[in-house]
Amino acid sequence: MTALDVPRETIMQDYLLTNAVFMAADSMDTATIITKANAGDLASQFNVAMAVEADNMKMVFRVFDDLYGNGIGYLREVLGLSVADINNLRQLYLND
Repeated sequence: MTALDVPRETIMQDYLLTNAVFMAADSMDTATIITKANAGDLASQFNVAMAVEADNMKMVFRVFDDLYGNGIGYLREVLGLSVADINNLRQLYLND
């Protein structure tokens, strides 16, 4: 999303939707997960442990900014994407 110039607020909102997916999976699968060993309780604990928090994404943004100047800097320096690579991603995902 950073490569596509998606605003950070939108990235944050999308990231936090992960929690809704885990909650839905927990409630949908409860009937099939519960066993005599009470595995349903284990599934709930797993989903709680996997929950995402806004502070985690804020830390990622801070790392992008402090160490690489911004998210594009991270994509270029750490992931090795070239300007052409980033432009290709934009062309692929943003154009009809």
